[in-house]
Amino acid sequence: MGVALRAVGSSACSACRLSAPRLFAGHISALRAVQAATRQWPATPANARFSSFRATPRLQQPSIEEVEEEKVGNDVQEPASGPNGDDVPWYLQVEPPRHPTLLHEPPPLPEIPESSPKLMEPLLKFAAEELGLDELSLLDLRELDPAPALGPDLMMLFGSARSERHLHVSADRLVRWLRGRGITAQADGLLGRNELKTRLRRKARKAKLLGKTGGGPGEDDGISTGWICVNLGTLGRSDQEVTIYDETGAQVGFGVPQLGTTVVVQIMTESRREELSLEKLWSGKLKRSLEKNQPEQEIEAPGAKGPGIVGGSQFAVPSRFFSTSSRQLDVPAVDSTAIGEIISSGRQAVSMEEMSELLMTDVESKLHVLSLLKQYAESLNDHTTALDRALVPFEDGAPSAFLSIFNRAISGLSPSQALEHRLWLETLRANNLSPFYSNFEVAKALVKELQSGPEISRENCIDLIRLIYTHGGKSDEDVRQQSILTMEVIDTMSARGEKVLDNDVVGTVIESLLRHGRKESPEVTRLLRQFEDLFAPGYLPCPSEALLVRLLDAYSAQGDWGGFWKTWRIPPRFLQPRSGRMYAYLFHRFAADNNQKRATYALRWTVDEMTKEQPPVLPRGRLLEALKACILCADPTAVRRANQVKMMPTMPREAAGEFPYLLLKLDEAAETDNFQVFQPNNLGA
Repeated sequence: MGVALRAVGSSACSACRLSAPRLFAGHISALRAVQAATRQWPATPANARFSSFRATPRLQQPSIEEVEEEKVGNDVQEPASGPNGDDVPWYLQVEPPRHPTLLHEPPPLPEIPESSPKLMEPLLKFAAEELGLDELSLLDLRELDPAPALGPDLMMLFGSARSERHLHVSADRLVRWLRGRGITAQADGLLGRNELKTRLRRKARKAKLLGKTGGGPGEDDGISTGWICVNLGTLGRSDQEVTIYDETGAQVGFGVPQLGTTVVVQIMTESRREELSLEKLWSGKLKRSLEKNQPEQEIEAPGAKGPGIVGGSQFAVPSRFFSTSSRQLDVPAVDSTAIGEIISSGRQAVSMEEMSELLMTDVESKLHVLSLLKQYAESLNDHTTALDRALVPFEDGAPSAFLSIFNRAISGLSPSQALEHRLWLETLRANNLSPFYSNFEVAKALVKELQSGPEISRENCIDLIRLIYTHGGKSDEDVRQQSILTMEVIDTMSARGEKVLDNDVVGTVIESLLRHGRKESPEVTRLLRQFEDLFAPGYLPCPSEALLVRLLDAYSAQGDWGGFWKTWRIPPRFLQPRSGRMYAYLFHRFAADNNQKRATYALRWTVDEMTKEQPPVLPRGRLLEALKACILCADPTAVRRANQVKMMPTMPREAAGEFPYLLLKLDEAAETDNFQVFQPNNLGA
């Protein structure tokens, strides 16, 4: 282009020289106008945040190109729908929501009882809103008598933390919040911030060291407690001593009055709260306290009617009067024969005249009738049909005559006496009607009644544990439910001061699992292994022979001969001797089993052990008979070969065989009454 301009400039005039550049300028202007018409630049404000340049009025005016762009842009945009241009297009309009917004409403706070401290309302709001504790519940224990060790007029607030960290943070913030209100709270289980960091550092260091050696950290690290108890103390208490006067105005003492309300906040993780179940524990304690302090019912007016137990009929409820004069109660002259005649009649209900003859209004008469019912049931042990008819209700649901008299007799007894007799009846029905009779709900009802407060003996608690495993199915889930119910009975015994880690409790559970559980069940196997390990020396003393015989019988009934011999060897592990009664049971059991291999094994191991006991066990009486029966099971030809040896004096006795030789030694000892010559150590293996 430079060459063309020089050529034009050298050959043409000035007008021609100016016309040539206009041709190029026109094309460039047209091209620029087309580009401005097809392109729209957004009018964004200039960002001069990082510049110190001051804009002058001249620079703020738009240039020619910018004005053209705005014109073109305005031509392209749609005209405003309204006269003022304030309306927004439909696709940019924001409509109000047609449905209400679903907001998460927090659960309501527990109701505050009357006459509560003023701090309770802000404390509940702080625990729910600021601390974020879930499942808040307030337990009013101010009517608990006697007052608990935590303090008088106790009120307890429960809350669940979401994690272990949330637990410690919430407890720490609560203590600081109370401190700001002038209350010095004591938080048991709360670790300080520095102490928590120190323990976590030690735990990490210990885990690192144990990881190198192949070990694992312990379960209790002192950090994961899952439970913090914040005791606010007694609010509104007075430390000023006052003088105490009696009703006559005489001074009887002095001291600090028990005023104010004790507030305790229990913060736990969800798993720990479910495990401890403190709310259930304190609620049951409060219920028992209220029932204990409840006054006796007033005497009803004579002639009052009340619903009876037998068949839904109405019986006249006799009035009960209290007298201070000592007199002998007239027990009705009723024997078991009269009860047997009424029960054997098969009637669905007992008439009022017959009931009045059997039952008087006093307790001793009812206990006498209950003892006669037990005698009648024992007399029917050999007549299962009559006993089943007495223990089972009729088809229409009406109780039998036996059950009618029983229900009427226990109606006026104390809760403890009524529970004992109901337990006896259910045990009788389970033992005689099993396996056709099985009602797990009955066992649950008895356990619930036991937890409500009645005091029964330790033997009755053991019978209740045995009854639990009698009812229910044999699946793993059924065994698991039975074990949970058994642990509730054991916990109740422990709360009442009974020793639960003892041979009778452990042995009863093992025996019940063996007799009523499936041998191939994994749950039964796991429970048996756990309870059998408690018989090791160091946990429990040596079991009694009666318990060992029961366990031996249960193992042999299930065909678990490994467990049988393990139980047989328990006394030597405790350095305790075994009596002739245990040896007699052993030989009699293997003789009744009629298995030659097992009988041979028992003779070769136990006959030699008899003379090594301290003192030695000599074969006399029942033991001698059981031993001979076991020998005949192991070798049916032992008697014949022993007689052949007796007829041939020159023949050595050892040549007759192992068990014939043992029979000869037994006969010789029995004839001379000198069992010292009985030396089974010389027997061949």
